[in-house]
Amino acid sequence: FLKSDKQPFRVATPIFSLLNTGMLEGIENVGGYDAIVLKSYSEFINFAQGLPTDEPNTVMDIRSVSPMLGLLNVKYYILQPAMQIGLSTFELVFQNSRYKVYRDNGALPRSFIVHDAWMIKRREAVFRAMTSAGFNPTSSAIIDEAIDSLPNDPDLQSPTPRVVEHYPRKVFIEADLKEPGLLVLGDVYYPGWKAFVDGKES
Repeated sequence: FLKSDKQPFRVATPIFSLLNTGMLEGIENVGGYDAIVLKSYSEFINFAQGLPTDEPNTVMDIRSVSPMLGLLNVKYYILQPAMQIGLSTFELVFQNSRYKVYRDNGALPRSFIVHDAWMIKRREAVFRAMTSAGFNPTSSAIIDEAIDSLPNDPDLQSPTPRVVEHYPRKVFIEADLKEPGLLVLGDVYYPGWKAFVDGKES
């Protein structure tokens, strides 16, 4: 059922036995476990789950629905049959004797364009801003250094970019920006990544 969705998406589940199994099928799970986990990612997941951010964990255990996970393109939640999600944007889209699958119709796409940014450096302040009533991730990004060319207009909109190809070490995105803006990609940053716009490093 999940593989019938051809758009990029991620899943979340509290079912521990499913945490790493989707990798074999190319299904990306925001939970999981590994011997090496990025500290920034662990902090984000802990924050999304209401856990202390200063206690990194090698197991990303997703126990609750969180709007923060929508920033990572979590479109589906896989639950046990007795569990349910009663939120307005969620829809039960698949069920068998072992699992229920809910789709979050409000999940953010894998990439999108914003024309406004809030400059915030401290981690705790970033997390507070991301959950504040005034922050809308589809119109503003949070950055840690100034970008002079941005129009800083949260009402500007550009078409949703199209993910042409997505690999662990390379991502191709086709985007049409109406004004200078930022392409937001729902992937974890890691040192060594480089961005190229129209073939030129940016």
